[in-house]
Amino acid sequence: MNNEKIQNLRRIISEALTPLIVGDYVLLDVPNHCNIGDNLIWEGELQYLKQQIPYKCLYSANVENWEESKIKDADIVLFHGGGNWGDLYRKCQDLRNYIANKYKNKRIIVFPQTVWYNDNSLLKEDCEIFENHPDIYICVRDRNSYEKLSKYLGENKLLLLPDMAFFIDVPFQCTKGSKVLYMQRTDSEVSNRDILITQNCDIRDWPTYSNNKCIYRIKSKWATVVIMLSRQLQKCPILHCCVDSEYGISNKKNRMHYINVGIQLFSQYHTIYTTRLHGLILGLIMGKKVIIVDNKYNKCLDFYNTWLKDFIDVDVMEICGNK
Repeated sequence: MNNEKIQNLRRIISEALTPLIVGDYVLLDVPNHCNIGDNLIWEGELQYLKQQIPYKCLYSANVENWEESKIKDADIVLFHGGGNWGDLYRKCQDLRNYIANKYKNKRIIVFPQTVWYNDNSLLKEDCEIFENHPDIYICVRDRNSYEKLSKYLGENKLLLLPDMAFFIDVPFQCTKGSKVLYMQRTDSEVSNRDILITQNCDIRDWPTYSNNKCIYRIKSKWATVVIMLSRQLQKCPILHCCVDSEYGISNKKNRMHYINVGIQLFSQYHTIYTTRLHGLILGLIMGKKVIIVDNKYNKCLDFYNTWLKDFIDVDVMEICGNK
């Protein structure tokens, strides 16, 4: 098992971040969606803050339902980590840019992120905003992301740290399972590589997504409708109270529900081939054998090369160029 190695990753995060969070804070851009990986990160962030930080969380909100008036009393603005730094998920980046540009009197800390731009001209523009902030710390979770930002940002603003999901405590007595899972992405980060797996396996994404393209589109459209409706209700003085800043009009139990769905899925398997970074991380936490296949921009491989080379029961398929 990799228990001690996981504890070491936690220590690396704590030693870097805990001295920086020295006042009451808000947490923005929490994930009001069904990506189990993002919910694992969120829960890890909450566990870290609960265990390590003595100050209060004054407010927490997703990117759609945040209210600017709620952040004025905070000393520190924290941003949820993940893989949305860049132009794939621009709304999240625009929120960070706005806060960093306007609130130069507040310390800003971005939890560990992966950086990816399809349009590299935006990279320099974004970095100029953060370089001009006097008290900001941007955490990245792999060396490749660090190198991209360090071209335009001073190293005093950058921290190389593991993913916050490692703060989740999943019972290590998880069932070993008897099957093999090939975790294939169904979203915009899916790779077009041809994959050859010699074992019989189940092929699926997180259960909160669908491998059926028609069903996937319907769910995506419905999620958009729910977001729009939550925004409209939030503007109404009478119905404003029906909208939660974290979950909008969705179920407030969603985070733990999604995490439990992921754990239940992985409990069926002894080996996980994964194109998802949090398929890799959850697999390691649960003591599974994990083989990295990767997404279209090598998010998993970059993380592996930065933090996991001494972990047992994790390997990389040849297509990732590591063998």
